[in-house]
Amino acid sequence: MSNGSLLATPPADPFADAPVPEPPDPEAFARAVGELIASLRPDAMTASAREGWLLAFSRLDGAVAAGRSRVLSATPGSRTRKAAVRSGDLVRTTGMSGVEARRAVRLADTLRDVPAAADALSAGEITEGHATALSRGLSSEHRPAAAADPGLLDAARTQSVDRFADTVSAWERARDDDADGRALAARQHRERRASWSVRGDGMVRIEALLAPDAGAVVTGALHALSEHLWRT
Repeated sequence: MSNGSLLATPPADPFADAPVPEPPDPEAFARAVGELIASLRPDAMTASAREGWLLAFSRLDGAVAAGRSRVLSATPGSRTRKAAVRSGDLVRTTGMSGVEARRAVRLADTLRDVPAAADALSAGEITEGHATALSRGLSSEHRPAAAADPGLLDAARTQSVDRFADTVSAWERARDDDADGRALAARQHRERRASWSVRGDGMVRIEALLAPDAGAVVTGALHALSEHLWRT
């Protein structure tokens, strides 16, 4: 065989016939991780070791959030079914609260459309808090632009979660060319919501997303009520 024919023949792929590894059993996986965590002895650790484990748990939270998002995005109908319906399915499947389910679905949609953020979250380069700030502050119509702008993720890698939330808000306003803040006010008006539920013991849980002016009124009233309850 001539040298020319050797060059024309592509090398054999040694992994071409390799079997695709089976994913781990989810129950066994959860049990193994749970047993490992339960075996830890924080009281016997040094301060440095405890700090290391806190960092590890933060990275694990991010990896779990990224993994859950990928599973949700791979579910048939994830792009066509309404978020409320998908959230309801998640509540029934996992037992999580409706608030948690809505957050998880929004995060999954954001990470699906901004895949570099999903990769950074899985790798521990950003925290779940950074990813949540991105999903809360980024409108769906601007996700493609965010995916094409590495500056947002660069900011997430170097900023605190609270500062990054401000960065996302400023980025969103700039994308809207919203110098006078009208588009921001309109979006805040559309996204406002409030809900409450009563537990079996009578305790009331409140969840709300309010525009700044309404939020100031509500938080002021809650502060006054908490002061009254604390003093009586």
